[in-house]
Amino acid sequence: MILGFITSICSDKRQRWVNCGTSRGYVTVFDLRFNLKCQSFSVSDKKINKIVSHPTEPSQIVVSIDQNNNAGIWSLESTLRDYAFWASSSPPLSQDRDPSGYSFRSMCFSSDASILFTGGTDRRIRAWNIQNFSKSNIIAQAATDQTEGIIKIHFQLEFPTFLGLRVNVGYTERKLEGVTLIQENQKKLRIQHEESDWGLLGCPQGHWDSISSLSVLQLQNQKLLLSASRDGVIKVWK
Repeated sequence: MILGFITSICSDKRQRWVNCGTSRGYVTVFDLRFNLKCQSFSVSDKKINKIVSHPTEPSQIVVSIDQNNNAGIWSLESTLRDYAFWASSSPPLSQDRDPSGYSFRSMCFSSDASILFTGGTDRRIRAWNIQNFSKSNIIAQAATDQTEGIIKIHFQLEFPTFLGLRVNVGYTERKLEGVTLIQENQKKLRIQHEESDWGLLGCPQGHWDSISSLSVLQLQNQKLLLSASRDGVIKVWK
């Protein structure tokens, strides 16, 4: 219990090793071939929400940190962070708690490992493009992004105008303390209902509750992204 209790586990495709993330921010690596503990190292002073093995790089893992709305790729050989995917308003690579308290709870890779999908307590699904950061995006906004702050303004009594909320994002990439940082920058805009995803056109497509699981499904002629939330809702995205 010195390193905390286990919060997430992952293994490589060949099941040669297994990684355990703990409530105190430690990663422990076990060799399944010899039933030996290889090493333990700290990635944060906060709880690890999720660990995912890299599909093409056996010596790398992806870790999401609680209450910080970010994830990163760590090398098991050097125990150092190689990439950071930062969606928090806190200073990049800091241990400060995100003001909103959001964090990533689920992650998965695309089949070619070029995109990391993340979802969490802010109810948004992000696609982090590792090869081309400018193509990163929020592919599914939270349902509340489309409904929060909707207001009605009466320019004329018989013709009310509705305004909705849309979250626009941009991404930048730079090196910080030897880590490749991909950072999200958000801007909230109020738009007229006919331009919005909500307005009077129908129910929001995003999740209403925290996203707890993500998975990529490969079919014969298409790829699908599955997402599940804490309220028991499963959605399929093309």
